[in-house]
Amino acid sequence: MARSQNMFPGLALLALGAVAALISCSSSGGKDEGSSANRKSEVITQLSFETANDALSALRIAADENDLEYLREIFGPEASELSSDDPERDNAERLRFAAAMREFCELRPIEGGVGGFHVIVGASRIEFPVPLMQHDGRWMFDTLAGVEAMIDYRVGVNEIRTLAAMRDLPGLQREYFAVDRDGDGIQEYAQRMRSSPGMRDGLYWESRDNEPDSPLGPYAANAAEAYQEGLGYNGYEYRILTGQGAGAPGGARSYMKGKDMVHGFAFIAVPAIYDRTGVMTFIVGPDGVVYEKDLGPNTKGVAAAISLFDPAGWSKSED
Repeated sequence: MARSQNMFPGLALLALGAVAALISCSSSGGKDEGSSANRKSEVITQLSFETANDALSALRIAADENDLEYLREIFGPEASELSSDDPERDNAERLRFAAAMREFCELRPIEGGVGGFHVIVGASRIEFPVPLMQHDGRWMFDTLAGVEAMIDYRVGVNEIRTLAAMRDLPGLQREYFAVDRDGDGIQEYAQRMRSSPGMRDGLYWESRDNEPDSPLGPYAANAAEAYQEGLGYNGYEYRILTGQGAGAPGGARSYMKGKDMVHGFAFIAVPAIYDRTGVMTFIVGPDGVVYEKDLGPNTKGVAAAISLFDPAGWSKSED
């Protein structure tokens, strides 16, 4: 994996969500700390605090009241970069983080003598990824310093989930193949992730009552939760490949026989936004071995030209 998935404890997604849940912030104007109830509506800038404990108290109040304006003020305009563009998901993340803060909340000195603090929250003692630092004698959340770390973490989570999905997909293709889905007397693999309207030519279709689920049906709820317009599923977009190149086991061949895909299958998963939702591109073929490669800043263009499964020059994905 290109990004570290172990920068924070496994439940650090709570901490990530508390800041990633912020919608756009604006800058300019000056403002100091105050209670949530007494603050006036004005142009937002980042708050500073007399003590680190004051900053922690402000975060606790804003989280507990789910006060989006106050959160914007606490973290400043840099936090806008982490918005998920999904208000319902953002709200759920804020509520989860508030619950974690009610369970446990303390300041822990940053190692290395830099003079700042990490905020530790929840029963699992999650380290909040935005450090609390002193500037000109006052305390502020150093959101800019935490942005890259949080993007790294988000990328790592997306890559882990995508790798798991790629390992599941070959089994779903074999499940699809086990039944003649279109009644033409030929068992074949799906050529689409989602079926055409009224058809069963993809791994997913909407099943009616008392009908068997599509192979992807049991995953549908999680997939819907993971999907974001323009950002794919957990930050990745999936495509089915219909042949393989010379570097694949068994050499170059098409999986097609006429209009039916009967000789094999392969998948490719591509970051929706390179270096923000993912870094590695993943491929998997009929043997279920997943490979990965960093295709660089032009990942979308390079991946769009990939029509065959050919792992030559790719690395096997590790857990």
